[in-house]
Amino acid sequence: MKANRVPRRINIHLWIKAGIFFALGFIIIGFTYSLYHNGEEMAYVQQHSPLIKVPIVDRRKGAGTVKVPNKILVSYLGKTYCLSSSNRHFRQIARQDSIDINYDAERDIAVLSVGQVGVPYPVMAMFLFAGLLIIGNVIYKLWEGGEGW
Repeated sequence: MKANRVPRRINIHLWIKAGIFFALGFIIIGFTYSLYHNGEEMAYVQQHSPLIKVPIVDRRKGAGTVKVPNKILVSYLGKTYCLSSSNRHFRQIARQDSIDINYDAERDIAVLSVGQVGVPYPVMAMFLFAGLLIIGNVIYKLWEGGEGW
């Protein structure tokens, strides 16, 4: 004689929420990797590419921060490149009509030759930790059966 089994109900809302947060965790980790890759590429161009003197097309004053930087538009070989600059460098080149840049022809990237381009490791570690924390929390909640969601 078989015991009457109660069919287990699939909680679709739990799985949708878990999928959204799982995807969010992977998106944050992907953003962290792109931030690392971009910083490494800029640093490589600055260290291994030749210096080229190019004319300044336009200057756009920003706040001088990472979020709203000062922008310098330069023209080289018929293309316009937008370079971010700090307040100090922006003021130093205020009266110049041309600046030195590092240009990589293979990648078609232009980087200012002043200052060192670095990878923001503390910010990347924070984003990576947040992404892993979100993914770990989703796995833990699913393991516990969705309690507390």
